[in-house]
Amino acid sequence: MKGLRGLMATALVTASVMVGVILPGVQAAEPYAASHLVRALPSEARGRPVEVHYWYPTAETQPVEHFGQGKLFNPVEVIPDAKAAQGSFPVVLLAHGGMRSAFIHTGWIASALARRGFIVVVPKPPGGRELQAADAANELLLRPADLSLALTALKGIEPLSSRVDMTDVNGVGFFLGGTSMLSLAGAGFDPEGYRQSCNAQGINIDCGWLSSQGVDLTTLPDDFFAQNTSDARLRNLVVINPELTSVLEPGSLESIAVPVKLISLSKDAKSPLAPAAQLDNIQSYSAVNIASASPFSAFSECTELGKKILQAEGEGELCQEPGGRSRAEIHQQLIDEIVAAISAGPSK
Repeated sequence: MKGLRGLMATALVTASVMVGVILPGVQAAEPYAASHLVRALPSEARGRPVEVHYWYPTAETQPVEHFGQGKLFNPVEVIPDAKAAQGSFPVVLLAHGGMRSAFIHTGWIASALARRGFIVVVPKPPGGRELQAADAANELLLRPADLSLALTALKGIEPLSSRVDMTDVNGVGFFLGGTSMLSLAGAGFDPEGYRQSCNAQGINIDCGWLSSQGVDLTTLPDDFFAQNTSDARLRNLVVINPELTSVLEPGSLESIAVPVKLISLSKDAKSPLAPAAQLDNIQSYSAVNIASASPFSAFSECTELGKKILQAEGEGELCQEPGGRSRAEIHQQLIDEIVAAISAGPSK
C-alpha cells in the first residue's frame, strides 16, 4: 500500500485550496444542484471546535464555486450557501478516508449524494500535518463522536432545519471512515487485537507511520476500549473497505441491528483494507466486490497535470484503474450502489 501512504504526503500539498473562483451559472444536475455550507461546532471531546461541512440539494444554479481546487485532483461544482430545495430530505453521515487522508476526496461523493436528494453531513478530521501519531488511537473514538455531534447540530443549522428528515439517517464510510460507521452502529474493538495490530501483517495500515514516530499501541489500557461510540439514530450503513475489521470484537458485530452493505475495492485478500470474514457476523449484511476497481478508485478524479506529476513521483497508480474503466464510471457505480442501499432499508 505504498501509494496510499504516498498520497498522504502528496495530496495534502493541494488540499489547502478548498474552494475556487466563482464561475457563471450552470444547469442543475439530476434532480438538484449541490449546495454546501460550513459550520464550526464546539466539541467537548476534542476541546476545540469541529469544522463540519453540510452538503444539501438546491434548485438554485448560480453562482458556482469549485470545492477541492488543486493541481492533482479535479474539483466539484457547488452552489455555496444556497437556499435548500423544497421538501424533506434523508440524511447521510459521511466519513471518507484513512487516518491522514486529504479532505478534498469527500467532495465527489458528498456532492453526488446532495444532487440525488440527500443532506450530507461531513465532519473534517485533523489533517495529515495536524494529526500527531501519538494521538492517532484517540481518533478511533473521536471521529464517531464528531459524526454524532454534527448530526445533533443539524436541526439547528439554517437553511436545513426545516428540510431534514431525522427519522431517515444513514451512514456511508470509506476506509477508516467505514470503521467509524461500524462503531456508530455498535461495533467495538477487541482490546488485545488492536494492541497487537502492528505485530502482524495486513491489519493496521498506519503501522509504518506509528512506528516511525515511536508510538507503541501495546501500551493502550483496557479502559480506552470501553468507551461507547454508538448512535442509535442510524438506519442503514454502507462501508467501503473499512479498516481494522479483523480486530473488531465479534460479539459487537453480532449486536449490529441495522443493515450493513460492504463494497470492496480491493482484490488483495492480505491487504489491511480487505474485509475480515467475521463481518459475516452482522445480522443483516451484504457484500459487493467491484473487481475493476482499486482503493484509489475512491479518490477524486485526477487532473491531466496531476497524472503527470504523480507518475513522475512514482505514484502513478493513484490515477490508474486496473480494470480498464474510467474513474468516473467507477464513481457512478459506487454512487448507484450507495443510493440503492440507503434507500431500501427497513421501514421507519
